[in-house]
Amino acid sequence: VVLPPDEKFKFSIPYRSKYFGKLTLKVRLEQENILKAIVIKDIYLKPKFPLNYNLIKLNKVIKDGEKFLVPFKVELKNPNDYPLEVITRIFKEEELLKEKVVSLKIKEEKSFSLNPSPHFGYYRVLFEVKKGKISAFTEVRKIATTVEIKAVHSPQSIVHSPGKTTTIKGAKIYVNGEPFIVKGINVHSLDAYSLDNTKRLMEIMKDVGINSLRTDHPHLWQVELAEELNLTYLPLAPFTCTNTTEIFQRFEDHPLPGVQALTSEFIKMFKDYANVIYWNSANEVQGEISKMLEAVYPLYKSEDPYSRPVTYANLGNQNILVGQDIVSINHYFWPMGVAANLRPGILETLGMTKKKGIPLIFTELNSWWGPVQSSGEMAVRDLWDWGLKQGMSGGFIYQLTDAPNRHPGLIDDVRLRNIHLTMANAFKEYFSDLKIVGATFMTPVITGLINQTPTIVGATFMTPVITGLINQTPTNVGATDISPVITGLIRPKPFGFVCPTPTKIELILTLKNKREFTIQNLRIKITSLGFENYEAKLKDIKPEEIVKIPLTLKAKSEIKEDIVAKVRLNFCTHFGLKSHLELEVCSDIVE
Repeated sequence: VVLPPDEKFKFSIPYRSKYFGKLTLKVRLEQENILKAIVIKDIYLKPKFPLNYNLIKLNKVIKDGEKFLVPFKVELKNPNDYPLEVITRIFKEEELLKEKVVSLKIKEEKSFSLNPSPHFGYYRVLFEVKKGKISAFTEVRKIATTVEIKAVHSPQSIVHSPGKTTTIKGAKIYVNGEPFIVKGINVHSLDAYSLDNTKRLMEIMKDVGINSLRTDHPHLWQVELAEELNLTYLPLAPFTCTNTTEIFQRFEDHPLPGVQALTSEFIKMFKDYANVIYWNSANEVQGEISKMLEAVYPLYKSEDPYSRPVTYANLGNQNILVGQDIVSINHYFWPMGVAANLRPGILETLGMTKKKGIPLIFTELNSWWGPVQSSGEMAVRDLWDWGLKQGMSGGFIYQLTDAPNRHPGLIDDVRLRNIHLTMANAFKEYFSDLKIVGATFMTPVITGLINQTPTIVGATFMTPVITGLINQTPTNVGATDISPVITGLIRPKPFGFVCPTPTKIELILTLKNKREFTIQNLRIKITSLGFENYEAKLKDIKPEEIVKIPLTLKAKSEIKEDIVAKVRLNFCTHFGLKSHLELEVCSDIVE
């Protein structure tokens, strides 16, 4: 409807659906095609055939052979004086995962289990209630994404005395049954006024391999937009960069109840979003912070129906470990310093968390002052990636945009959106889960010739280039040292290979899964001048597995120069977290 100025307007919505129960009414208010506000209201329509139900999703993933399953318990009760038939269906979007048909006698109760496969997002649980031949429907949405903390045993051990050894325990974050790495960035500098601009910024972050965003009390529309773009969120509660004396003064004579009440409002605001996979209860707070963390921690466990993990952001080596499931740290290196200088302090905290069996991540990480093209890359390489090798679970770089004379960012400004090439390439290289470790072109097979033996004719990986940057010169970076590519690689000078007739070229790609989780739903697309486009679905790649994939490229005409092939690999991890890898390979074929 169009609302005239200064007038009240009422309208009715005809509702002819068979759906009953809790429904959501959403109204979008736009002016000149610009979103101004969203109003959301829950409404309840009494079902034609009342049904009492209870859905219990256990916050864990179990393995049944090679399958991952999420335990669901369904409890049904027929409150009517007539029998019912109830069909319970669990969907992943429109895909049916599980179905169960139950007949209920008058006043009868029944319970059963349904164990769907994991999913990154939401389950739609649909109850079809039938009285004779007449059906009515009630739908319930449940967060599907399951986050767990699991203890792991490190090969390290401490020998106390002869015959007495203690194995150092560690822990990891698991999402949908597999280990999860936080590849995050702080987005305190997001554009709070433009939906379109914020969407573009999030797309840039997603493109370089980022999977998680962190900021204090974000706008709900930003969380929703991140969810649409397949990005997770760590929202920060409104207790940051302060001390408990100042916090407690806000609530006068009832400091801890006041902190608890504000925390409850914070949880209520974000608890129904599937991409919120953890909570940040406070950040860099001095004073009686342990007391405060212990007071709010039970609220996260009782008021979040999915019991998602909680973390507190320690300032440097503050080393507060209570009231949290994940310990996080904020570390910066200073002018004229190097990232590696922070390692002893980080290892001290990591040793404490391993003994207690709690994962450790960075919630902030960067240089405090320094040029963008050096220190920012250094933080990713020498601390974030180094931390993974020590047993950390990743973390968040600080931050998206440059802060003049302080933090180097991925881009210069939220409006200009100029990408810093060195930082982008660092994210691409170290955040990427998949790596192409080899690409071999074989000699062409010409129709009609017999007893030909394919031979290697060369393969060169080129350095990445971001679209729109000028005067860049690609260089050979070696066949086993692949830098990830952001679209737009400059085509190298031809080497003069000539194939006199239309033919086929075999390309053998060697792929390595760098991680402890599975690369799923892998699809490949290859484009090259003079060849038909190649697209195919490939097999999943198991954790840390290396596979060789032979591919046949069909030429459209005779080949008169070296072959440059653009390879794009689209895949997902953790049953729905999307990612991709893109680069170009060159044949270097000489006549």
